[in-house]
Amino acid sequence: DRIALEACDVTKTAFPPGHYDVLFAFNIVHGFDEVLNRQLLQTIAGTLKPGGMVYILDQLQPTGKRGAGTLLPLMVGINLLNETGGAIYSFSQIRGWCEAVGLNDVKERRLFLPGVSLISARKRS
Repeated sequence: DRIALEACDVTKTAFPPGHYDVLFAFNIVHGFDEVLNRQLLQTIAGTLKPGGMVYILDQLQPTGKRGAGTLLPLMVGINLLNETGGAIYSFSQIRGWCEAVGLNDVKERRLFLPGVSLISARKRS
């Protein structure tokens, strides 16, 4: 009774303000351009209760030394730009968008899959 899954178009759905403790944005950020991602994070921040968390799971732009493990995210980024206008963004870009809308304590956890990370951020109390 405490978990709700809602199928929706995240670009058009009006979410209730200050309603959620946790939101998951999985495989969404890469599909949109920077302007729409900023708007989406603004909506997420407004939807969270104070102290609420957002978890973003997505392909991120590789950092550091290039190798076989960085090729997949780069290829995904080229495809997304061509197909949807989206891109593969860096952690620092996403952290900046989060902080600009009142989400702090932004952390990245690289996962086993090449280029995939889980980002967590908390709404200021």
